[in-house]
Amino acid sequence: MKKILGAMALFTALSSQAHAADDWFVHLGVTGVLFNSSLKSTNTPYTGAYVTNNITGTVEVGRYLTDGFAFALSAGIPPTNELHGTAGGGAVDRRTGNATYGSVMALAQYHFNRDGQFSPYIGAGLAYNITFSTAPNPAAGVTALSIDNGFAPVVQAGVDYKVSNNISVFADVKKEFYSTTAHFNNGPGYATVQLDPWIVSAGIGFTF
Repeated sequence: MKKILGAMALFTALSSQAHAADDWFVHLGVTGVLFNSSLKSTNTPYTGAYVTNNITGTVEVGRYLTDGFAFALSAGIPPTNELHGTAGGGAVDRRTGNATYGSVMALAQYHFNRDGQFSPYIGAGLAYNITFSTAPNPAAGVTALSIDNGFAPVVQAGVDYKVSNNISVFADVKKEFYSTTAHFNNGPGYATVQLDPWIVSAGIGFTF
């Protein structure tokens, strides 16, 4: 009888764990994209470069593979920023154009204390950065502008705070390590810029 009860208890525990591993989650957030930009190389007259920061909306969808480990995909509404070239220690600052861009991230995560009210998590993965459109600024001598797409490693840390069984609020920080090259006037003009954005989000989460 003890063996049967023990087997039943083990089966119940394993079933509960297997069910937990099937849970999906969604994060809907407001996100700030904060660039840490610097000019790596160029053949233009500029000695510096930067891009402006953005605020946008993001969504992250994930699935728990175990009680702690999860896989997630993250994307957002494509924002538009300004590209600037500088010289003379900042005395010259010209907007060379605008770019509408987006990033799709694939992340492996580990969630601590998943069943608790307060659940921190960490993650790492790969982002693919896409430039959807550009608008050159002829007033700065730029009549054509293109920007390379590319992959970048990304790390992540965040926390979920449960307000009910299936709803939480969250805060999340990601860091990309990314550089890209802008090409000017359909010719040899270029600027390679290190962007390395911080991506800071807060919002509401759901599990189902």
